Amino acid sequence: MASSSAASELKLSFIADINPEQDLWNMRARVVKKWRSKYWLDFILIDEKGVKIQAVLKQHLIPLFEHQLEEDNVVLISKFGVGTNTGPFKVIDHVYKINFYRCTTVQPAHGWEGVEYGFNFIPFPQIVSGVANQLLTVDVCGVVIDSKPLDIYGKEPNQYKRLMFKLQDLDYTTWKSEALER
Repeated sequence: MASSSAASELKLSFIADINPEQDLWNMRARVVKKWRSKYWLDFILIDEKGVKIQAVLKQHLIPLFEHQLEEDNVVLISKFGVGTNTGPFKVIDHVYKINFYRCTTVQPAHGWEGVEYGFNFIPFPQIVSGVANQLLTVDVCGVVIDSKPLDIYGKEPNQYKRLMFKLQDLDYTTWKSEALER
């Protein structure tokens, strides 16, 4: 399944297979998105079957792994744990999330045969009508046509920020066909 010798020596699991009943899982995944907060690093991983899961690095582990978990990198992650995804910033509709330990290892992987990003495009009418409200994250094709200044609420350490902007709809099928013609 993997072209690297490290992957061929490990029993790799897919995201659909992992659960908290076992500890120290191994899998190959692509880093789809990564963002940092004050106390942790969150990222979204996708496996070769197109299933996504949220992963969290606590503050003390960020220096050990952050440089290896760049967006678009395909990595082999070993000896990680799985917990219930009940945090305040749940962005993937998956019952579990991945937790890193000091013993977790991350190394570059090769031989990716899955989808690259696993987009979940939602038409604007479904967003405006509220149909998409039940989804945690969506992808849209649009153009930012207006933005307001960044609003900052509260004081540190409970401060949060909000950016309001307007998007103009770009019909995904039209956008895709125009991109293919170029």
